[in-house]
Amino acid sequence: DNKEKENCVREVYSATIEQENDKIIFTFRGNGFLRYQIRNMVGMLIQVGENKISTEDVERYLENKDRTTGGKTAPAEGLYLIDVEY
Repeated sequence: DNKEKENCVREVYSATIEQENDKIIFTFRGNGFLRYQIRNMVGMLIQVGENKISTEDVERYLENKDRTTGGKTAPAEGLYLIDVEY
């Protein structure tokens, strides 16, 4: 449906990465998120951290605006929605 495609812009207000013992905690705040958006972002961040892709690769992906050129999607296991604010 074209209406869904027209309304696909979201603003990420902040993104943080912290380590607590053996856990890595990614925190994103924004005005809304698209399906798989966080998993896609986390997957790319992990690949950059593992030196499998470069920050230039991420930049190209963002410029292309084509999901098929991006990195791996992080698995859903271990990702949690903690809070929704209005």
